[in-house]
Amino acid sequence: MGISRIEDLDVWVLGMDIAVDAYSLTKTPPLNRDYGLSDQIRRSAVSIPANVAEGYGRYGEREFSRFVSIARGSCFELFTLLRIASRTECCAEADLKDINQEIETEIKKLTSLRSHLSGGG
Repeated sequence: MGISRIEDLDVWVLGMDIAVDAYSLTKTPPLNRDYGLSDQIRRSAVSIPANVAEGYGRYGEREFSRFVSIARGSCFELFTLLRIASRTECCAEADLKDINQEIETEIKKLTSLRSHLSGGG
């Protein structure tokens, strides 16, 4: 694949940014008072770079592809949880603009990587 360090993998770097942004978001009121939703947002956000890293650390592109797919699923989970947070007025839609754009970009990058790993690109 030509990448020798996880830190050089764009999907991991962006996933880390998303996780940090999700943590920051869940520290602000009123979302910080909804412990269940905040915890689930954090878990899904952390799952993105964690699954990329785990797959990267495994042997073979097939296994890596599987973990990239899981990370992509976590992006959709996080997007959904953020929509719930907005619709339940735990945070303003405007506060989600940047992280939603990051998630959208990450989904595209993960889709492309998975396609490459699966021999489709």
